[in-house]
Amino acid sequence: MRDICYRSKKLGDVTVRGTSRASIQSFWNIPEWDLGLDVGGHPWDLTPQLGRLFISHTHRDHILGLYQLIARRQKRSLPPPEIFVPAESEDVVRRFLEVWQEMDGTRYPFHLQGLVPGDLVEWETASGTRLQAKAVRSFHRLPSLGFLISESETPRLAYTGDSLPAILDENPAFYQAEILIMEMTSADMYYTPEQIHHFGHTHFLDVQERREKFANRWILVSHFTCKRSMDLLCRHIAEAFPDRLGGRLIVW
Repeated sequence: MRDICYRSKKLGDVTVRGTSRASIQSFWNIPEWDLGLDVGGHPWDLTPQLGRLFISHTHRDHILGLYQLIARRQKRSLPPPEIFVPAESEDVVRRFLEVWQEMDGTRYPFHLQGLVPGDLVEWETASGTRLQAKAVRSFHRLPSLGFLISESETPRLAYTGDSLPAILDENPAFYQAEILIMEMTSADMYYTPEQIHHFGHTHFLDVQERREKFANRWILVSHFTCKRSMDLLCRHIAEAFPDRLGGRLIVW
């Protein structure tokens, strides 16, 4: 059963599933890695492939589906999820979950851990692939993190969450990761770069300025402002990036 709409695309040997729109919801899932990135919504059918969740920050469009994930894994007799959040937000997230359980009149198990930049989380997938997630500092209005997923020291996926473009410049491996999932909240001049930076986001001009640095195989841009239609945004992106960064740019 699919109760929330999302996109799915096969990129190499992994599948990227999810959706991201500013102020609405952002969530990503790599089923082959049992990995989730943010949980602004939680589709029922993704429940079995979200045993490990990395949350970039606590804005509602990135965390609102957390309790649903925990409860649904329990109802489907799945192990409690491992949840990783910025260390500064660990206490408030725990309180958030306690309040939800009080309102729900029940208790669901979960594992919650705070991370600081430089922390590493390692795991082995069902197929035997060993992966490592590194937390890196991002630049948003709340305590926030980005994440770099590597296999045998090879950067496979980089996730900026919501951040100023400085997260890219301060973490060169983000430019080298096979898959880069990044926010580009402003895809036209409805907002100026100064306005979008004030709220801790990335402007399309930031991406244009760095176009020569991207060595990624796929670059997913997402989290567009809800104040502009996707049709309008897609038309402007086509004008701003006529070659789609060498065919690597994917508008999500």
